[in-house]
Amino acid sequence: TLGGQEYGNTASLHVLPPAVLYMRPLPQAGRAFFGIWLGQVTGIVYLDGIATVIIGLILGGTAVWLAYETKGLLIGESANQEVVQSIRDMARQLSGVTHVNEVLTMHMGPEFILVNLSVDFRDGLTSEVVEECVATLDVAIKAKHPFVKRVFVEAEARWVNVAQAAKVSGSGMTVQETKIDG
Repeated sequence: TLGGQEYGNTASLHVLPPAVLYMRPLPQAGRAFFGIWLGQVTGIVYLDGIATVIIGLILGGTAVWLAYETKGLLIGESANQEVVQSIRDMARQLSGVTHVNEVLTMHMGPEFILVNLSVDFRDGLTSEVVEECVATLDVAIKAKHPFVKRVFVEAEARWVNVAQAAKVSGSGMTVQETKIDG
């Protein structure tokens, strides 16, 4: 979390404006520059060297701190558990969904969440009904969580028979039936 200040209720990223991030080390830098000035005024050359080392440590520490604080934005951070659980619950409530396999979220920015859902739709549904379920879910998620900007829904069976899929694709693979836990 960046800086501890939250923007919005549904996001887990906390972002401070860049000016605030860069202003934090200034008091320490001012003390170090005071050491350089003091070395010039008093003629004690050691004060100048000590102040220069302090400035280097401040700059290095600031670089490490900024890298640590912005890591979530660089590699992507998932939404908080309340948002993920809320999305899972909304998908489960749809009459055409029998199981929610997986809910993946990623912050693409401080106010932009991408959602990828894997759901098992009830057998026998027409494509029109599945499309209606997906559209309903998309609208409901975006209404409840304004930072969610994109929703992708994948229709995937809870039980996956890889051997049958291999026969259909013609690869001739022989594997066991696997269960997706969730």
